[in-house]
Amino acid sequence: MSATIDTTDVHIGHWINWSSGNVRGSTITLTRRDGALLTAFLAIFVSFAGTRIWKLAAFFIHVSLSRRGSSQIGLFHQRQVILRNSRTAESALWNLLRIAGAWRKSKCHAYRHIGPLAIASLISGLAFAAAGVFSAQVSSASNEVLVSGKDCAISLSTGVSNEEQLLTIFYPYSTALQQIATQRSQQCSTKNASTDSCPTFVKPSLPISVVKDASCPFHQSICQSNNSNLIIDTGYLNSHYDLGMNSPPSERFAFRQILQCAPLALGEYTRAVNRTLSYDGRIHESTPNQQWIQYLYGNYNTISHANFTYQYPVNNPTNKSDTFVSTNFEQAYTLSQFHTVWPNSTGWDFIPIPELGPEGVGKEGIDIMLFFLSANRLLFLQPVDDPWYSAHRGPINYTLTAEGTQGNVVPFWFADNPANVLGCTSQVQFCNPNSLPKGCSPLMSFDDLTLLLLRGVGNSSILPYLEEPQAQAFTTFVRITVSYGSTINDITGTLGATALTAPRTMTSLGQGPLASNQWQSDVEYWLTTQLAGYQRAVVEAASGPKFPGIEPNLLVRPQSDMEHTFCTNQKILSTDFTSFSALGLILTLVIGTVFIIVSVLLEPVLSWLQRKRNWRRDNYALMEWWMNDALQLQSIVHEQLGVTWKREIGQVPVPQPGDQRFATLDTTDLGHPRFKAPATSSTLPVELAKGEFRALSIEHVERSSCASSKEKETTVTELNTSDAHIATTGPAVLPEDGGEGIGHSSVGDVMLRDP
Repeated sequence: MSATIDTTDVHIGHWINWSSGNVRGSTITLTRRDGALLTAFLAIFVSFAGTRIWKLAAFFIHVSLSRRGSSQIGLFHQRQVILRNSRTAESALWNLLRIAGAWRKSKCHAYRHIGPLAIASLISGLAFAAAGVFSAQVSSASNEVLVSGKDCAISLSTGVSNEEQLLTIFYPYSTALQQIATQRSQQCSTKNASTDSCPTFVKPSLPISVVKDASCPFHQSICQSNNSNLIIDTGYLNSHYDLGMNSPPSERFAFRQILQCAPLALGEYTRAVNRTLSYDGRIHESTPNQQWIQYLYGNYNTISHANFTYQYPVNNPTNKSDTFVSTNFEQAYTLSQFHTVWPNSTGWDFIPIPELGPEGVGKEGIDIMLFFLSANRLLFLQPVDDPWYSAHRGPINYTLTAEGTQGNVVPFWFADNPANVLGCTSQVQFCNPNSLPKGCSPLMSFDDLTLLLLRGVGNSSILPYLEEPQAQAFTTFVRITVSYGSTINDITGTLGATALTAPRTMTSLGQGPLASNQWQSDVEYWLTTQLAGYQRAVVEAASGPKFPGIEPNLLVRPQSDMEHTFCTNQKILSTDFTSFSALGLILTLVIGTVFIIVSVLLEPVLSWLQRKRNWRRDNYALMEWWMNDALQLQSIVHEQLGVTWKREIGQVPVPQPGDQRFATLDTTDLGHPRFKAPATSSTLPVELAKGEFRALSIEHVERSSCASSKEKETTVTELNTSDAHIATTGPAVLPEDGGEGIGHSSVGDVMLRDP
């Protein structure tokens, strides 16, 4: 069974992430591929919308700077042309910097005229670029998605009577869940844990507050110390924010657990015996020279004759011939646990002595747990001052030898007692998170809590603290944790010594150094493992168990509306999908589309109003905007050189029909190129009759047509001259001898016109 949950069974489509409310939390989840396509589209869309926004800004700046009848310097007109024809803020910035550099030596204060506009262009360009890059921020940065819930199982069947199923399915499954929880606790219960290193659950780990110098949770006489004990408080764990049970505030609940622990005194609470009574009630004679220690914290409940809680044999290594069994921690340490409820201990592991009865506990009760730790014949490499691992017997010197080397004498120590005892109390409470801290139930044992919920949601003991939807959700959670979760008793009882942190520093020689409060690390580890189990439990239930052998008939499917709601509203984290904010997506598309439409329609609408409605027809600012267009400026250049254009407000200028002569670029002076008139002429003597010549002016006109080739037309006009000598200004070809009609120019056909 993998330590990670299959995160591919996810709801695709729209859902509400109640972390941000009904409106802002509106979310769309897509597959990674579709999410990447949408993100790319948004980047392109935002970038394009940015260019249109700049176009609108340029229009209003251009119009605001326009002045009728005022003589302006060339710098002003160049700035206006740049505003009119720059498609993006970046191109405007570049051209503004160019003209600022060109005018820098003039007395026109170029930078004063250009600077503000250049800065505005720079800011706009950077803003639009950033908007394009960060348009993906409409996707959720937390990678939160919903489990589909199609295989949801609220709990495992409690009516299984098949022992084989218990041994081969349920018990192994429970053990696997606890092992997974311990792995999660080790990896994620650190300050540096993040959702990247600890994925799947909405939080890497659930928060706890720790007090390491607390007073004794029992009567002071039974604790080894009254000021170095442990209190761990989970605080109010919110079902939505901490467990990922996605729900509106009216359906959320809070859950709290307080755990207090202290090493217990031995002394008068132990006795040595040579005869031992096993837990099955049979009396066994002790082996020769073998003593047993019985621990007297209450009578073991299942044996009428047992007036002790626990017993363990005494190990007395006294010389170097005694060796430890193994450093494998199943054999090196033995961990046993016993659980009872105060004050009603009937049916539990043992009946506690009065000293274990915490003061001030009301009728709601409290869970009491005893943990017995034995180090057996394990060697400790250093003395241990921890009261639970206490090891000061020694040193006993051992000689370590290896083949071909001289032996080294190494000191070792052994545990002080056959077993040391750790006592803990635990209480829980449920709360209305909308009215903390007043809206909380009294602290009670977990057993009392489950009994309370079994009476039904409508009972008067619950409703003073929780509204009915909250109570239903909390009842569902408790059912889930009973099936899929684990208490500290379950964890230590199933995993045994593997639930300890000390073996992590075990070596091939023995137990490595341990801190003086090592037992506190163990207790923290147990509680964080329990909380990790709660995180796992709700996700396991929503996605459905995937353990081999668990068949559908062994699962309890959701029955009530609240259970169905839970199954389809469990959040997890997954990088296989992308979640987008529906609100952000809609705002981005709507606002961007509005700017695009306005920028596209602004000029056509204004030109139509001027043409059709005579709306401010003499508006100089608008006229200047039209005329500074690049195509309009081009038409003006060619018009000055003899080309007649058809020009209307807001329309693309085109030459008049039959007059498509364009100026050509004159590169005679490469340092100062210019346009020149398109037409050229030459004088040609043409023989009209034998011996009779007339001087004709030949005009060469190159016309651009819509066809792929260019036409060259030559117009010939008779010159009104009587000079005997005809001078030509262009190339000409005389008629061939004996030819009739007109000669041909070298540049094209000659067309005669009636003089």
